[in-house]
Formats: sequence, C-alpha cells, structure tokens
Amino acid sequence: MKKILPIILVLFCLQIRANSLIKTDSRIESKFSKDTVRENIHLELEKNEMNGIYPSLKKIKTVYTGTQLSIQELLIGKIAGLNIVANSGDPGAAYKIQSRGPSLLYGNDHPLVFLDGIPVLLQADEYGNFLNTINPSDIESIEYLKNGSDIALFGFEAGKGVLLIATKRGNSNKSLAISFDNSASISYKSNKVDVLNANEYKKLMFEHLEQNPNSSWNKGSSDTDWQDEVLQMALGNHQYLNVSGLIGKTVYRLSGGHNKQEGVLKNSDYSRWTAGVHLNRKLLKDQLKLSLAYNTSKIDHEFGNTDAYIAAIRFDPTQPASRTEPIDESNNGNGFFLMQNPTEILNLSNNGIDHRNWNFNFNAEYQLPFLKGGKVVLMLGKNKSHDKTNKLSVSRSNTYVGKFYNSIYAGSYNINTNILKAEFHYQKDLKGIISGLNMKVGYVKQKDRIKTTTASASQFTDYSKIKTDDFNNQILYSDYNTLSGDNYQTNDFSGWSGTRKVKSSFAHVSVDLLERLCLSGNYRIDTGEDWDERCNSSSIGLSYQLHKQSPANSYLNSAIVRVGYAVVGKTNDEYVRAQITRDHISNVGVDMVFFNHRLNATIEGYIEKNKNLPYLISVPSGSSYSNNIMRYDGEMHNKGIEVSLNAIPVSTDKFKWSLSFNVSFNENKIDSLAANLLVGQILGGTASIQMNREGKSYNAFNVRKQVYASNGKPIEGLYEDQAYDDRDFDKNSQPKIHLGFSSNVHYKNWDCSFSLRASLSHYVYNNNDSFLGNKQALPYNLSKDVFDTNFESRQLYSNYYVQDASFLRLQNLTMGYTLNHIFNKAINARIYATCENMFTITGYKGLNPEVPNGIDYDTYPKPRTIAMGVKIDF
Repeated sequence: MKKILPIILVLFCLQIRANSLIKTDSRIESKFSKDTVRENIHLELEKNEMNGIYPSLKKIKTVYTGTQLSIQELLIGKIAGLNIVANSGDPGAAYKIQSRGPSLLYGNDHPLVFLDGIPVLLQADEYGNFLNTINPSDIESIEYLKNGSDIALFGFEAGKGVLLIATKRGNSNKSLAISFDNSASISYKSNKVDVLNANEYKKLMFEHLEQNPNSSWNKGSSDTDWQDEVLQMALGNHQYLNVSGLIGKTVYRLSGGHNKQEGVLKNSDYSRWTAGVHLNRKLLKDQLKLSLAYNTSKIDHEFGNTDAYIAAIRFDPTQPASRTEPIDESNNGNGFFLMQNPTEILNLSNNGIDHRNWNFNFNAEYQLPFLKGGKVVLMLGKNKSHDKTNKLSVSRSNTYVGKFYNSIYAGSYNINTNILKAEFHYQKDLKGIISGLNMKVGYVKQKDRIKTTTASASQFTDYSKIKTDDFNNQILYSDYNTLSGDNYQTNDFSGWSGTRKVKSSFAHVSVDLLERLCLSGNYRIDTGEDWDERCNSSSIGLSYQLHKQSPANSYLNSAIVRVGYAVVGKTNDEYVRAQITRDHISNVGVDMVFFNHRLNATIEGYIEKNKNLPYLISVPSGSSYSNNIMRYDGEMHNKGIEVSLNAIPVSTDKFKWSLSFNVSFNENKIDSLAANLLVGQILGGTASIQMNREGKSYNAFNVRKQVYASNGKPIEGLYEDQAYDDRDFDKNSQPKIHLGFSSNVHYKNWDCSFSLRASLSHYVYNNNDSFLGNKQALPYNLSKDVFDTNFESRQLYSNYYVQDASFLRLQNLTMGYTLNHIFNKAINARIYATCENMFTITGYKGLNPEVPNGIDYDTYPKPRTIAMGVKIDF
C-alpha cells in the first residue's frame, strides 16, 4: 500500500490541476453533447424518471475497445461503489459484482440486471457468466442505480442496486449506414506462482532425504517449468457488423458478431455468435411509438482443467515434460497420494458449456391526446436460456493405491422468463408554489420457469466409452451400465424444476415546490403465488437546488443537495416463506456543476442496514430434523462515502480532453449473529480461515498472531495467542477503498485513452505459500517463500499469510487514428490498438491480489491482452 499511495496522490493532483485549467470557449456549447467524449458520462443534472429527484446515478456510453468479452469489463473501475472481480482468468469467466459492500451472509448478493427492460439472470456457477450472452458491441449505455430512492420501484430483487442495460437502436438520420469492426488479439500470462527451479529443488530434496532415510526420490535431469507447460500464448479475434437505416418510416438495425478467444490455460477456448434485430416506428403524428427488439446468442465454451495448473505449481521440476507416470510422496508412483503429470491432466480432461439464449421485447408508448402530459407504456418481454455443461476428468492418481480416479459430470440449466409491464405516466408544469407534478403507476407480471438436471459417476476404469464429443445426460445414462471399476460409484440423476409467479404494483409521485424543492415518494408491492408474505418496498426523497442554473460565464452553474430513505424488501426464493430480508438505506449527497458545465462533482454518503438475514447454523444431532437449521435474525450494515469527478479540461476544434475520477470508502460490520460462522475453506487444513462473527466485518480472517525474530523472520510455531479462541480478527477480505481514474484525449484524428483502478486496505490469504512454503510439502515443489520463513512444517493459521493486497492496475490503454472521407466518399475508418491488464503494482507476494473470496489458491493467472483492429463506417 505504501508503494501505491504516492502514485494515487499524483493522479489526484493531476485531476485537480486539470480542473483548474478549464477554459471557456465561446465556440463551445454551454452543455455537453453526446459527441463530446468517446466514453461519455452524462454530466447534466437531469431529473431521474424513476423518482423525480436529482439522483446519484451513472449513465455510461460504452465503446468496445477490442478486448472485452463481457459487459462487466466495460464497467470495471468506472463507477464509485461498484466492485467487479473476475472469478478466474478463463475467457468468459463469471464475475462477482458487489454494490457498496456485502449485504447477505448466505445466498447471492448482486445487483438486479435489466436488458432493455427484461430481467437477466446473474449467476456465477459452473454455467459461467450469463451476461456474456450480450455482445458488448451491442450496448448503447449502462445506468447504475444504487440509492434507495432510485431502486425502490424495482422491488424485491433490487436491494443491491440496479443495472439498466440499453442496446443500440437504428440510425434515423440515414437511409443506410453500415459499420464493420474487426480485431485480432494475443494474450499471455501476466504472472505466475514463484516456485523453486530444478537446482533449488534438488538442494532441498537432498537435505530432506538425509533427514528421512526411508524416503526415496527418482531424481530427474531436466529443468522443467511446469507452469509454462500448461499455459500458452492465446489468440483471439472479433468481428462485428451492423446495418441500420430507414425503410419508409421504420427505423431498423441489424447486427451480428463473433468472438473467439483462447484461454492462457491450454485446452480452454471461448466462441460466441450473436445476432440482433431492432425496429422502431412512430405513428399517429408521433403520438404512438413502437419498438421491437430481438437478440440471440450461441456460446461454446471449453474450459481447461484448473487442477492442471495446481499440479504444475507442485510437480517435480527435475522431471521431463514428456513424463506421464504419476509420482507419490516417495516419487515412485505407487504411494498413497499420487501426483499426476500436469499436461496429462489437461489432455485427459474434457470440460465445456453449451449456452443458448433468446431475448425478445416489444414496447409501445402512447401520448394520450385527451390528457396533456399523460402517456401509457406497455412492455412485453421474454428471455429464454438453455445451458448444458459437461466435465470429464481422467486421473491416474487418487487415494486408492494404484487405481484410477475418473469422474464424469453432466448438467443442464434452463430458464424461461415472461414479463408484462404496464405503466401510466402524468407530468405537468404548474405556476405558483407547486411548480410541477409527476406521477406514475404501474403493474408488472413476471413468470420464471426453471429446470435443472445433473448426473455424475466416478472411479471407473474404461473412460473410452464416454462420448465426449457429443456429451449430454442421455449419453451418460446409456453408458452407466458399461462403466466398471473396483470402486465404481454412480450417483442417481437429480433434477429440480419450479415456477415462480410474481405480480407487482407500484406507484410514484413527486412534487416540485417553487422550482427548487422536489419531494418524492415510491411504493411497490410484490406478491408471489406461493409466498406466505408480501414483499413491500418504499422510499421518500428530497432534493433542493441550492444554486439554480447560472449564465455561461458563472463559476458555479448549479448545486443540488438531496437526501433519501428507503426500505427495500429482498429475498432468495427458497427462504421467502419464512422471512423477508429488509434493507434500510439512507443517503445524503450533493451534485455540483462548474465552469460552464465542464466539471461535474458528486459527493455521497450512505448507510445501509440489512436486517432479517438468513444463515445456517449447526445444532446438536437429534435436536432437529437436520444437523443444520436456517435462522433469519442476522443483521449487518455498510456505511461509506463516494466521490465522483468528471471533467472536460480542454475542448477546441482540434483538441479535446476528458477526465473521470471516482473513489469510494466502505466500512462493513456484522451487528447481530446468534452463532459464529466458519467460512473460507483452505487447502491443507480441515478448519476454515475466515469467520463471520458479531462485531466483526464480513468474512474476517480468523488467524493467529505470528511472533517475529529480531531479523524480521517469523518464528515457527510461536504465536502471541496460544489459545485457539484468542485469534486475530483485525484483517478482512473486503476492500475499504476503491479508486478509478480514466483519461480520454482526442487530437485531430488521433485518440488515446486509459483507465487505472486501485483497491486499498484489503487483505488476501496466500494459500499457495501457506501450503507449499515449508519443507513438509516435499516432494511437492515448494514456494520460494520457504527461503524467507525456513518453516519445516505448515503454519496454516499464521497471520503471516494474510497479506496486504492493495494494488494499482492499468486496466486498459487504447490508441487510435481515424481516416475520414476515404476516396472522397462517405467512408470513415478508425485503426486502433489496445492493451488490457498492462501492469499491476502491489506488495502482495501471491499470484493475484484480487480474488472474490479473499483466498488465493484455486486459480491461474489473469491474461494480459494486446489487440489491434479496424472499424469502418459506410
């Protein structure tokens, strides 16, 4: 963290200095236009249609840079309070999205996502990243709503914020417009675990054999870097075509795209095909607006076996890469814990996901001719996803001496969502004390049908009978009777299907007083068909214009202060019968615009209290129908401050420069919990390394305080707290500070942009070092940390391994050049080059300072990607 703070201070000073250099040019309009910056953030303080007050929301106009596979990558580091972390370095990996800290002890904890008004499942499991079904090139803008006043109208799934994703529409200004984007990329490992080379390994092994004369070692003569053997230089390419224009009075847009990206782990590959159709039409003298959208995608995702990378860290570096025989703790191939060749693990595995998605929506908006300011809005939507996953692992190593340990798994996940939404809006400007009135009432009917199936088998010997080229549940079932082995086990088919029907009603009203003060209120009722309890959400808000819009030469153009309070009901479906979780959200903020609308500043404070949280606790055997029961009395809170600055320091005919900076501070604490909850399972231990405990933060590390010698080295086995119940809870896995900084420069036909982000005051448990950083781990290869500690045996619960993981990362850097009017025709082309994940500055000693659960072991390096491409507009 000490290395990172000076750099962040320099960037912050640069932002302040840039703001002080802001110029006023008579040729520049007093308001931002959408063409001002390529990655546009709306800096105007416009009233939010959701609640009628001036909100703290971000609306980002997205631009594909040639490397992003998912929508989440467009948002990383761009929005204060939104933390996005990839679960792995795999292309198409799922992401953990967290808004203003954790709010649940059990279950999913992520924002509610809408695609063109239709809710989209956001689930991180073996089926991957569901948001990958949307091509980032199809995205027009993304809005993020986080305050209670903004999210109350979205109901029981919106407690952690709402992401509103809008796809691009056709160009009504041209009869025909064609755009084609093509890029190619290369990716390679950005880091690797620091383990012993062959000479270092031999030295420690000879010492080990002297002390353990009964051990044996089949020493090799090679110097193999096994991590390089399982990792690769990965290639990727991207093509995207869209055609838009007018047919009569109908605006249309057709789009199609293909992404193909290899992973840096061998045998991993990601391929996505997308297509979309959008039609818009105005009728009845523009009083009736109709919109039709259809998007579909097909994803084939093969992911390499991560066990191969784990084995590569541990495997004997003196063995040749061509060796396929397993080795054990005596390196002889016949012991109790056999260790398989990493490349063989890859070659004898077949893991994949087959994903299909269809999304359809129809919108109609009608301005009522008999009621000025009144309109009705109708939306019909459908989203359907079908997913199949398979995992085949053939292993020559297991706890059965000399036997094979082969496993096979198949699963499917199908979801079908239908939604009907009807709204009535009324807006009227008045004169007098009451200067404005805004009302909205609506009804939503949503039906979700979910069906899952799974099947698995293990410990069979003849894996050649499994048809991995066309793998599904039926083939697995037909092969059950053909599989055999001394310890053959099979699990019966399991499946689950269910239907969730929810009807919702909502209302909103806001009143403007004296054109300065706005009072608003929202209320929503969600009723499930099988629910025992309705889920109610409500909010009140107030905003006041401290400073009204001023002349163009004014230093301060506008200033608005706002406060809000909301109670949002939230639930996971399986718990709704017993209790509804309640989120109590309070916020206060100020929004200011300076320097002829060149600088926007937002400062926000919030307190979120989460009540009636569900969690599992253990009970004595026989005291209940299960050894675990669910309680619903947990309480937790998050409080913090967020600051966002967006500026255009210079804007002339030839030179434009835009800047964006955000910082968020969040503090989390568990307020009420009936029992301590052990979480965070680690490699090498039977107990957990984290604990949820009343008065501590979520997933705080539960470790022992290491004692150090005068030379700064840890003393093996010596701790300040010799008793088990006297452990250290000072460190936690939840970052307290997030920062993001972006710059975008346009000079004549050149453009250059970059994005930096940082995370401060958070810690990661380095499980690779705790498991391999000691001589007890031999004959596994060891982490070089063993030279710093000289530990003979594992010290898994030492806080030495809970390390400061603060970091500063250059997320992306892009340069481009635009050629206008090629061949004196209406053809423009932009040539660009971009680099993703260029560097990371951190004091953390492990593989990755950014992991979802705070424990670093079961993953492989994130890729560094370089891409070049060309975009042609006709």
